[in-house]
Amino acid sequence: MTDLRTLFAQARSNLHTGDLPPTLTARQQVLARIEEAAAALPTDGPLHQIVVALGYLLTALVELEATNPETWTRTRFDPWSEDPDAELAELACEPVTYALRVSLYRLGQHAHRLTGSIETMRAIHLRAANMTEDPHAAEYRRDVLDRAWHGIGDADDSWAA
Repeated sequence: MTDLRTLFAQARSNLHTGDLPPTLTARQQVLARIEEAAAALPTDGPLHQIVVALGYLLTALVELEATNPETWTRTRFDPWSEDPDAELAELACEPVTYALRVSLYRLGQHAHRLTGSIETMRAIHLRAANMTEDPHAAEYRRDVLDRAWHGIGDADDSWAA
């Protein structure tokens, strides 16, 4: 068991020396690999079409939720849910939001089908979410897409929000 006081003391001392704790360095390395993979995604073909479509859907969904705050507070339908009442509730109350969220999910399924890789999906996720000038909007878009893709994958690996 790690002593938290020691860990925090080490983190504080690292702030003064400029060194990052090993866990942050490993996390930064993972992010750097995802960013490299996102930059290496093709600029044409089906994966590029998925990235562009995701960007448009995310923009539409974020704008819709910004203009209608009630959209976000209503029951959220999970495309992977078996509950037909939850699906009907969102479809009846917010048909456009429903269509956008299901489209995000379906594009995620196609991305996994084409690549067979959660790692490549992470690159697609990052590229599509970052198709905005506002860093706060990009973070929100990543969260929306992260939730939309929950459960996509196969027996070996799946997306977990």
